[in-house]
Amino acid sequence: MAPSALQSRVTTFSPGQQSAGQYAIYLRHQFYDDAHRIIDAHPWTGVGIGNYGAANALSAHPVQDPHQVLLLQQAEGGYGLGAAFVLLIAGTMVALRRMRQVDVAPAAAGVLIATAAHGLVDVYWVRGTPVLGWLLVGMACGELARLRSEEGVARS
Repeated sequence: MAPSALQSRVTTFSPGQQSAGQYAIYLRHQFYDDAHRIIDAHPWTGVGIGNYGAANALSAHPVQDPHQVLLLQQAEGGYGLGAAFVLLIAGTMVALRRMRQVDVAPAAAGVLIATAAHGLVDVYWVRGTPVLGWLLVGMACGELARLRSEEGVARS
């Protein structure tokens, strides 16, 4: 029931320059190739936090972000920052799993994992998108601290 132009865009899976859907995928491939070029040139140190745009300025398609959060972390901070980012997300998810008694923990986990997954295919930090997930994580931690404090007072 969608218009044919929309159907074509959402059912296109190959890069090219003949249609809007193909061109979007083509550009993503260019962004990924540029990021890999930067990572290959600076694998351990990266180009510095916030310097991706400067490192990509000579590209045929210069952008401020490769539209893939892991590539961005590795390009700006090397393999160490890429691994640290993965550990941050995974460790936070483990911590939230252990906070099952906190009502907001499942919501925090859902929003955080959805945001991180979205960052694998699009710009991660757009107008503060990840802030909600981390805010919910903070709320879950605060609620857990309050519950533990009440348990300690009840035991006394």
